[in-house]
Amino acid sequence: MRATSDHRSDCDSRRLWRRPLATALALASACLVAATASGAPPPPPPDQSFDFCSKIAVRPDSRFEKGHSGCTPIWSDDAIAAGADAVMIGSHNDVDRVGAVEHPAPSCGYPETHRDAARYVARLRALRAKRGGPPLRVIHMHRFDLVPDTLAAEPGFRASFLLQTDRPFREVTDFLAKDPSPRCGPEGCRWSDAYGGWEDRGRGTWLRDWILKAGGRPESVVYYMVRPVQVEQHYWPLAAIADLRNPAYRAWRAALAKRALEVGGYDAIELNHKFHQFHEPYWLDSPKVPTPAALRALDDDTVWTAPPRDYGFAAYAAGWSAMAADLRAAGVPYAVEVPTWPWLSQLADDPSTPNVDESKLLREAIRGARYVILERWARADVQGLDAFAAELERGGSEVMWRDMRCGFKTP
Repeated sequence: MRATSDHRSDCDSRRLWRRPLATALALASACLVAATASGAPPPPPPDQSFDFCSKIAVRPDSRFEKGHSGCTPIWSDDAIAAGADAVMIGSHNDVDRVGAVEHPAPSCGYPETHRDAARYVARLRALRAKRGGPPLRVIHMHRFDLVPDTLAAEPGFRASFLLQTDRPFREVTDFLAKDPSPRCGPEGCRWSDAYGGWEDRGRGTWLRDWILKAGGRPESVVYYMVRPVQVEQHYWPLAAIADLRNPAYRAWRAALAKRALEVGGYDAIELNHKFHQFHEPYWLDSPKVPTPAALRALDDDTVWTAPPRDYGFAAYAAGWSAMAADLRAAGVPYAVEVPTWPWLSQLADDPSTPNVDESKLLREAIRGARYVILERWARADVQGLDAFAAELERGGSEVMWRDMRCGFKTP
C-alpha cells in the first residue's frame, strides 16, 4: 500500500498530532483551504469543549497550566466529569507497578504505572456518577509496536520480539556525531543507551541491558529515537521497535493489555498505528533524514535508527491487524483513531502480497474496535465517511468525532 501524493499526505491527522501546536494549526488551516478548493465541503461547526474541538480530553492528568506556581491542571477533575465524553491517558512506558526500571518521577502528574492511573480514573468516575449522565470512557494510550525499557523488564520478554537491521550500529553513532547544532556543546552530540541520556542513573536496567539478558544483540535492534527537540548532547532510545507479525509477541502484549485494563480501570486500550511511517523511509540516512541537520529540522518528530530487515508496509499491516484479532480473542476492547477521511481509500492493495488485501485487513480491525475516533474536517467524501460511521455503529462500535483544525485545547 502507498499513499497518494496530493495535499492529503501532509494533512494526515497523525502528522499534525505530532507537530508543535502552532505548526499544527497553521498546517491545518492550509489543508482546509486546499480541501475546500478541491470541492470538499466545509465541516460543521465544531464543539469547542476539549481537545481537537471534541469531547475528548487527551492526557489531562499530565498537562498543566504554564506560568502558575505548583501543578495546576489545564482542566479540573470537575470540568472533565461535567463535560468530557472520553479521556485518553497514559504512555507507552506504563506498566502494572514500578519494577526493576524506575524513571525519574515527573514534577507534576503521576508515575508511569497503571496503579497510579487507577486512582485518577476512579476519582473521575466518582465525580461523573455524582453529577449524573452517561459513563465517562477512559482509553489508555498503548503502543503495541514499541518495547521500552519498562516493558522489556517484564516477565516473558524475548529479544526475538524485536525487529532486526543489517545496518552496522557504528553507522548510527557516526551519523549522530556529525550533528552541527550548537546545542551539542563543545564535545558534540552522541548516542547514549541510557534512558533520558542520564548515564549516571539506572545502569544495568537500560533497554540495552534487558535485550542482552534476553539473549539478543542490542546493536542489531531498530530503535525508536527521542525527538530532536529534546536532545541537548545525547540521542537515546525511547524504545525498541517490535515485530507485530510474531504471534508470541502479540500474545505477551495482549496479556499485558488485559492486566492493564483490570488494574487501571480503563474501558479500552488504544490500538495505535503508525502507517504514515511506512509511506517513506523513516530512519537515519534516508531521503527523509539525509543529514544530522535534517534530523534537527524535524524538531518534534520521531525517527528510527536504521531500516528494519524485511518489514515493509504489508508486513506492518498484517501484524497490526493480527494484533487487533488477538485483542478481540483475549477479550480486550480497543480503540482506533482513523485519520483524515478518506484515509483507507488513499492506501492501495500491495501488489507484493497477491493473496492478501491489506485494505480489507485494516477495515476488519477497525470494525472490531469498541471505540473509533473519526475526523470531522477536510472531508473529501462526506457521504462515504457518514456511511462508514453508520456501518461501525451498526456493528457495535461507538464512534467519537474530532476536528484536527483545533489542535490541543489550551483553556
